[in-house]
Amino acid sequence: ALFPQVEKQCLEFSGLHKPHTAPAPGVEVALYYESLCGGCREFLVLELFPTWLMLAEIMNVTLVPFGNALEKKNGSKYTFECQHGEDECKGNMIETCIMNSSKYAFFIIFCMESSSDVLGSAETCLKLYDPDVKWDTIMSCVNGDQGNKLMHLNAQMTQALQPPHEYVPWVTVNGKHTDDIQDKAMASLFNMVCSLYMVSNL
Repeated sequence: ALFPQVEKQCLEFSGLHKPHTAPAPGVEVALYYESLCGGCREFLVLELFPTWLMLAEIMNVTLVPFGNALEKKNGSKYTFECQHGEDECKGNMIETCIMNSSKYAFFIIFCMESSSDVLGSAETCLKLYDPDVKWDTIMSCVNGDQGNKLMHLNAQMTQALQPPHEYVPWVTVNGKHTDDIQDKAMASLFNMVCSLYMVSNL
C-alpha cells in the first residue's frame, strides 16, 4: 500500500466530516528558519511541503525566515546580520517579500529551497508558479521600506517565542514547542498532524 494504515485513515478522515458539524480547526504548524540553513531546507523540502500538499485541508503553515539573525535599529530602519552571511539575509528577505505578494508563496519557496542555488533560482521559481507577480515588485520590496518592516516583524515573532528558540529549524505546533514536538515533527510531520487532527475530532 502507498500509505500505512494510520496515514490511510488520516487521508480518508481529512476529507470526511460528521454531518451537520463544523470541522475542527486545522493544525497550525510554524517553521522558524533561515533560507540557507541546510537542516531548515531539508525539513521544508522533505517534510513540511509534502505534508502540507497532502493535508492542506487540515493543516495551516506559517513560515518565518529569520532564525539566528541579529537585528539592529539604524535610524528609522533596521539592519540585519545573518548566520550564513549577506546572501542568507537576501534570501530571507526575498522569501518574506514573496509571501507578502503571492498566494503561491509556499510553492515558490519550496522551488527555491529545493534548488542547488536558492537565490539564483528565485526569479525562475516566481515566474514558474506566479507569473502575474513581477520580479521587479519583489525586488522593490526587498530593497525598500516594505521589506525592512516585514523582516522586523519576522524578528519580533522569532524573539517572542516561548521557550526562546535555541536552534533552527525550530518548529511550533498549535503555538507550542517542546523537544517531543520537535522530534516528532522531524521524524514524521505527516503522522503528527494526522494524530493531532484526529484526536481533536473525537
